Amino acid sequence: MFLMPKRRFREKVQLPPGYQLIWSGQFEFMERVKERLLIVVPITLLLVFLLLYFNTRSVAKTMIILMAVPFSAIGAVWFLYFLGYNMSIAVWVGLIALMGVDAETGMFMLLYLDLAYHEAQAKGKMRNWDDLRETIVEVR
Repeated sequence: MFLMPKRRFREKVQLPPGYQLIWSGQFEFMERVKERLLIVVPITLLLVFLLLYFNTRSVAKTMIILMAVPFSAIGAVWFLYFLGYNMSIAVWVGLIALMGVDAETGMFMLLYLDLAYHEAQAKGKMRNWDDLRETIVEVR
């Protein structure tokens, strides 16, 4: 069933005098959630940025981690679209959890790469691009 937005509905349907239309149920709930998310999401992103920055002490490393997060979210949204799922609070919570796990994985990968690089540099192995590649791909 195709649901029309409020404005388009008002343009197409004329109610008799004395009648009123009230949007309620899940639609009303999702409208309130949308308003709340417009406040909560920017604050959350700022807090995540600050936590990552205090952990890495580098804006560049923090941005590398944060730039990976939208790619997992885009994949999840496409998957939801292909499966025909509706956006709900549970779906939003799942997406937020997915983005948190993605940021955590990015943090661990960055930590591993930093440690491998500094260890190889201390051993004097960082002389060319092949040494860098070998350090990154090293199997422990």
